[in-house]
Amino acid sequence: MTPTQSTPSNGSHERINLNIRKIVLAGILGGILAGGSPMALAAEPEAPLDVFAFPSIQHMVLIEGGGYFPILNNMGNDLYAVFRTGGGHLGRGGALVITHSLPDTARWSPRITVVDGPEDDRNPAVGFGKNNRIIVGYHEQGSYTPEGKYQPSLNKALCKVTLSDDLGNTWSTPQPLGIAGLETCSPYGRIISLPDGTLLMNVYGPYTDTVPGMEAVDKNQGDYAYLVRSTDNGQTWKDPSLILAAHNETALLRLSDGRLLAVSRGSTNQQRLDYTLSLDEGRTWSEPLRLTGPSQHPADLIPLSNGWILMLFGDRSGSEHTIKGIISRDHALSWDVDHTLILSRPVKGDFGYPSGVLLPNGNLAYMYYWAGPAKDAYDYSHARGYVIQFKESDLIAAYEEWLGE
Repeated sequence: MTPTQSTPSNGSHERINLNIRKIVLAGILGGILAGGSPMALAAEPEAPLDVFAFPSIQHMVLIEGGGYFPILNNMGNDLYAVFRTGGGHLGRGGALVITHSLPDTARWSPRITVVDGPEDDRNPAVGFGKNNRIIVGYHEQGSYTPEGKYQPSLNKALCKVTLSDDLGNTWSTPQPLGIAGLETCSPYGRIISLPDGTLLMNVYGPYTDTVPGMEAVDKNQGDYAYLVRSTDNGQTWKDPSLILAAHNETALLRLSDGRLLAVSRGSTNQQRLDYTLSLDEGRTWSEPLRLTGPSQHPADLIPLSNGWILMLFGDRSGSEHTIKGIISRDHALSWDVDHTLILSRPVKGDFGYPSGVLLPNGNLAYMYYWAGPAKDAYDYSHARGYVIQFKESDLIAAYEEWLGE
């Protein structure tokens, strides 16, 4: 995605040596939020586990000529995908569309336009609210010259929201986010719900002193990752709080014990993933801990049926790029970076942004994009959006065997 005014990583940052292999957050309930320190264990990484060896693997091209920045949700065993078409990584022609899988088939519904205005509509955040309402937050980016070249100094952007009450067939007139200081922010990721129905959405953008507590934060840290809330099923948004400074695209997950987990992409030099936890529904957060190396981003989080958490991310750190995954088996207290999953075939160039869910039928499904041999950031003629599925039981069995259990 295009950060609000920052330059996205191009994967050229120097790789660093990951000496810390297993990250352990100890005593979160009584330690780190009160000023305690994380612990780490060192070990050598093992060769990754390739899910394409699973007998249940299914790999399909959902769209050609698009598929950027997908967000995958589900209603039962039906998958709902929102993604970008009509433009490449950049381009004023960008639009957002929705499609859903058809029951018991490999087919998908015709794509329906969510939004296609005169500016560049991009960077969706998507979730389901009450009564199966679909909420889409997005970035209306108008910072283009008359010749169609992206020029961030124009600073012409808006954060907007649109709603559907008929499973994506029709959409409301988009409305601005409506939070002072966050007008130009970009949304990201899956919109999640609290038990009381409150919706939480990540938006990121520049520093603003209108968010509580920002007076204590340095004003020159690139992007800032915020959390915004809706108590009326996505109709209006309010009550912002800061997740992390110097970060942007942030995946959210509510854990079974009520904690919130956030995995966030750094907006400064390394463009790595860090994670943080909240005990108070996102009002305050622990000090971030590093999860990945440079140019390994952004993340999505999938809770598995046995209590594990699977984190997906795009690895752009080498000459070939892949979707990878790591697992936490203790509710985000630690992440086993020794045992990495390979979740896509290797490609070169612009790609990534995995988004996935666990279906009631036991399938793990995720979507990501690849721009193909694009001539520039505006070229989407070779772009593809891929959907991969396999049985969760295949993953758990292979992982446990891998660990010798």
